[in-house]
Amino acid sequence: MFVLTRISDVIPVAPELFDADYTQVLVEEIDRKYANKVIADVGLCITLYDFVSIGDAFVHPSDGTSHSQVEFRMVVFRPFVGEVLKGRIVSCTEEHIRVSMDFVQDIIIPSYALQTPSYLLWVWKYSEGQEKFYMDLHEEIRFRV
Repeated sequence: MFVLTRISDVIPVAPELFDADYTQVLVEEIDRKYANKVIADVGLCITLYDFVSIGDAFVHPSDGTSHSQVEFRMVVFRPFVGEVLKGRIVSCTEEHIRVSMDFVQDIIIPSYALQTPSYLLWVWKYSEGQEKFYMDLHEEIRFRV
């Protein structure tokens, strides 16, 4: 579900931040650029884990901003296909169920992906004449990616 991904990027630091701790400024700039963003084929970036390397800072004469080649590892949310996750039902419509996992609010489970037979309320009938499993708002559920 969570993986460490190695990323290499050039991180700019504005001149007004030169008097602050450089490593801390890099942490803040990386979080500003990557945290809560989805990178294609990588996943949802959560936070910086650590630095692998920090290159020398080069100052561009046009704006005075320093640029450092930084290699770092990010904690990334990337569930694999078939993984079972746990969340809470936020809303139900005829087309889908919306699920929240606290840090991700917009997980959509379309009606065609629900167990069958199911019908709007959402109720899953395990077998004929057997108990009905109701999916109520704010109830915890498990779902497969």
